[in-house]
Amino acid sequence: MNQCQFQPENRCQYCLGKIEQQHCVNCSVREYHYRFDKITACFHYEGFYKSFYHQYKFLGDVALAKVIAQALRIPYANFDMVIPVPSVEENDLKRTFNPVQTVLEEAKIPFQNCLKMNQRPKQFSLNLKDRMNLKNGISIQGDIRLENKHILLVDDIYTTGQTAHNVAVKLFSKKVRKLSMLTFAR
Repeated sequence: MNQCQFQPENRCQYCLGKIEQQHCVNCSVREYHYRFDKITACFHYEGFYKSFYHQYKFLGDVALAKVIAQALRIPYANFDMVIPVPSVEENDLKRTFNPVQTVLEEAKIPFQNCLKMNQRPKQFSLNLKDRMNLKNGISIQGDIRLENKHILLVDDIYTTGQTAHNVAVKLFSKKVRKLSMLTFAR
């Protein structure tokens, strides 16, 4: 797995996307920026790790959560709250587990499960323009106080960043002070 460790060379300083020209395509097409204080990735989403993660998430090899959890070297105590990006509940029920929450549990990282993803098309089936035009399908559940908090948002795969930015819109509407992002793979 060491050869899969994320290296930020030739990557956007903001979203860690590959820089093909002088700028990042994902950031240049985004109409708004809810700035993350920092975005961190553990692995490159390609080659071995892509197959490995497919085995975990889509083939249900939950034991692999332990391997991913060992790569999460984050000082989570520096954050007021860790919040996983939700998946569509129907998908979690089909899988019988939530991929992000399972890794956080394996890593013994306490988190608040306060976000809900409403039904929407699968991101991998959409082109970049369609992903960017998705309406915010995220809702905040329960009576949770987010005002003036430094939140660490955790997701499994960051491709265009649209899901993360949709979540950011919701969280900043609750007056979070600072928002950082950890993704298993970019």
